[in-house]
Amino acid sequence: MKLLYKYYSNESKYAFENVENGNICFTSLESLNDPFEGIGKYLYEVSSEEQMYWDTIGSNLPELLSKRFSEDLQDMLNFKYRVFCSSKDYNNCLLWAYYANAHKGFCVGYKESSILNISDELLNVEYSSEMCSINQFDEDTYKKLLTVKSADWRNENECRALYILKDKDVSSLDPDVFFNEKNQNEAKLYKLHGHIQTKNLRTLCSDKIILQKCEPAVIYLGLRMKLCDKQRLINIAKKFNIEVYQMSQEQNSFDFIPQKIYSGNGEPPFYLSNTYQKDDLSN
Repeated sequence: MKLLYKYYSNESKYAFENVENGNICFTSLESLNDPFEGIGKYLYEVSSEEQMYWDTIGSNLPELLSKRFSEDLQDMLNFKYRVFCSSKDYNNCLLWAYYANAHKGFCVGYKESSILNISDELLNVEYSSEMCSINQFDEDTYKKLLTVKSADWRNENECRALYILKDKDVSSLDPDVFFNEKNQNEAKLYKLHGHIQTKNLRTLCSDKIILQKCEPAVIYLGLRMKLCDKQRLINIAKKFNIEVYQMSQEQNSFDFIPQKIYSGNGEPPFYLSNTYQKDDLSN
């Protein structure tokens, strides 16, 4: 059984609720922590004669057009796609620090097959020192833009599930909504569609977050997690009959070792010293 892992902060009530309800979140690109999501290199090609003309009049129009095309493409990807980010590792110290509130949060393993069932594609993230080049506008290019990241993020060892918006996810509103922020909901994305000349200009609207059903397969507790949060997650594990592991320091090492504290249907095989009392787990 191949698993992919998602790190959660204990300070997010939605994290606990989603795991308890068997949901995972597909989010918009703008919700992610990398400002370069969906951005690639696009060069508006001109002939040498055209470039000479632009240079003569002191214009950088080709460069401006390249920037505009790249931004428009990013805007399209942000509206059309939702992403579920996961890692292939559950014991990455940096990910525990970044995404699991300095080891006070938790990590959930999900079956890769379950994620595939609710997504349009599951792809490994590629890490590069160069941005993805945009040579044509097609689905292969879009997928590249969604899965190529700076080499600085290599430690995340990420795998991404892509969800493409369906008709049921999008509503059509009056075009004025796009220009009037007072009428907009912060939990939604808005995009103009159509043309005023053909009188079909509309505002498309969709949720920034798409929830999909995906039950947890295993839970790992952070090294610094509070007892009350551990108890809540063990109760969730009982609901799904899944194992729970406590992340601990391997003696005289910077490495982690997972210690099983709940084995699904049965009683925990052992209790961690100064962490649990039997009464704490019997409720």
